[in-house]
Amino acid sequence: MFRFLFILLVALFWGCCKENACGDCIGTEEDHQLRTTGQCPDNFENDSFENDVPYIPYIPMNWENSSLSFDTVVIGSQTWMAENLRYEAENVACYDNDIENCNIFGVLYDWETAKTICPAGWHLPSDMEWSILADFAGSNVGTKLKADSKLWISGEGTDDYGFNALPGGFYRNYFEEIGETAGFWSATAGYQFGSAHFRYVKYSNDKLNIAGFWINRTMAYVRCVKD
Repeated sequence: MFRFLFILLVALFWGCCKENACGDCIGTEEDHQLRTTGQCPDNFENDSFENDVPYIPYIPMNWENSSLSFDTVVIGSQTWMAENLRYEAENVACYDNDIENCNIFGVLYDWETAKTICPAGWHLPSDMEWSILADFAGSNVGTKLKADSKLWISGEGTDDYGFNALPGGFYRNYFEEIGETAGFWSATAGYQFGSAHFRYVKYSNDKLNIAGFWINRTMAYVRCVKD
């Protein structure tokens, strides 16, 4: 009986999650409901949280376009920023500590800063608000949100709505996946204490994906949505 239960649990896990080489459980919008019903563990890094070391990225300042103006776009019932936020603050970084990457992709923020950095009348979107966007876009949502840009190593998008998602990567103890991933913080905390949700589109698929990252060592981009 014990062996049967063990096999069943393993089957449920592999049925709703795919792990990459780092052991991250990577999900898409389609399997999000499975996780929220407890059939699949939250997709976060599976190394020891207790042994984490807080990130200490270089913090460049005074890049271009850090003014209060920004482009916006209406998608369905929502109004989104059409570019990643570039506000100066503490606990921010440019990819690879290169100010030019802040000019191209925007600023990488830690989660606590991301939750309060949007200007008045705007806020960091929750998972539900990201899901509303995905539902409106329908099939191939990732392709529709990705910019039609050669900055993607391949699989550039059609940018149907002017969302203009550029592959600026992210920071998770080190900078990674520039050219491959456009990732954004969600305001929704993860199921594991100390984690938060991260929404992203990737060169290799056409989904709006979801992952959970430890907040004390991750920095990501911010797309604000209108109140």
